[in-house]
Amino acid sequence: MRLTDVAVLILITGLFCPLYSNQLKVINQLEIKIHQSIQKRDSIRFISSSFRNACEGKGFSNLDEWESVCREMWMLDFIGWEKLEDAGCDLYLGKWKGPWGNGEVYCRKEN
Repeated sequence: MRLTDVAVLILITGLFCPLYSNQLKVINQLEIKIHQSIQKRDSIRFISSSFRNACEGKGFSNLDEWESVCREMWMLDFIGWEKLEDAGCDLYLGKWKGPWGNGEVYCRKEN
C-alpha cells in the first residue's frame, strides 16, 4: 500500500467516525426505551395476574402478602386493595402506582 492510500483511508475513517458515534448514541437510546417498555409490560402483567391468582388462593397466601411482595419487587410508590360488595359475590379491587406505570385490576369471587 502506498502512502497516499493510507492517508486517504485515514481521512475517510476520520470523517465517518462522528457519524458512527451518533448512530451508536441513537441505538443506545432505543435500547433504553425498549428496556423501559419491557419493564412496564412485565410489571403490569405480573401485578394483575398475581392479584387474580391471590384472590383465588393461588400463588400468595393472601392479598396482604401480594401487596408487600409487589411493592418490593416493582418499587411501587403505592399499592393497595379493597373489597367491594356486590350482589351475590365479592368484588376485589387492586390499585398501584409506580415508576413503570399505574393500574387497576378487578377480581370477582363467588360466595
